[in-house]
Amino acid sequence: MAQLFSAETYINAVMDQPLERRIPLPPNDYVGIIQKVEARQWSSKSDPSKSGVALDISIQLDLPFEVQQECQMDKPLLTIRDSVMLDLTENGALAQGPGQNRRLRGYREATHKNQLGVPFSPKDLVGCLIKVRIVHDLYEDQPIEKITAVTEA
Repeated sequence: MAQLFSAETYINAVMDQPLERRIPLPPNDYVGIIQKVEARQWSSKSDPSKSGVALDISIQLDLPFEVQQECQMDKPLLTIRDSVMLDLTENGALAQGPGQNRRLRGYREATHKNQLGVPFSPKDLVGCLIKVRIVHDLYEDQPIEKITAVTEA
């Protein structure tokens, strides 16, 4: 039987252990499955007149045993998220001209869904196997994982 959600359960939850950062994955290529694609509106914090739409793509990575050990993980699967900023037309539709939506094109090409005459929706990426390249950016002297490339698995 499904349990009813109660926000109070989480607001009143008591923890007696500090929350800790996860050890970042070593920079490398990883294979994963796209689990979810969601559209999100964004606006710049420094300039609210700048806004747009991004796709948040959740990818479940299959971690090699050595990476699990190095990162002290007890499971072979880890879900990470990539955000893809979209190029839009003046009417708010997805721009489809040459050089536009380069990152979305990378996902389409990696999943064999970038073909002339074949209908495509970003939701079609769900369930597809891909390979991602992870590198580290530094934020406040801490390494942050970043996906820089997506290719066919």
